[in-house]
Amino acid sequence: MKKILLPLLLVLTFSCANKYIESKPDNQLILNSSPTFKGHFYLGSDSTHHYFTSKWKYGKDNRFKIKKSDLSINAETALNSKEISLWVTNPDGFNLKEFCKIKSRVIYQPK
Repeated sequence: MKKILLPLLLVLTFSCANKYIESKPDNQLILNSSPTFKGHFYLGSDSTHHYFTSKWKYGKDNRFKIKKSDLSINAETALNSKEISLWVTNPDGFNLKEFCKIKSRVIYQPK
């Protein structure tokens, strides 16, 4: 029984670890002022979705995907080609460009 249980637990753990939860842009790409929040990152797109992760200093990162029909971005990249840091505000002095718009709110990325 032990010989079967350990491989099964490993498969379940790793198969769930890379899952993306489907979401709406308004629900995920929001300002978070928690001191343990590291930021939002764009991971790329495939034919149907854009993929993102929200990273935390402690705890599990939040991986999510948004349908392309729900969010138009300015410059798509292939999934997993390069992680791009996203900013939900554009503080003075930062060299940022527009990544996308969610209603009247602009999300930025480094130039």
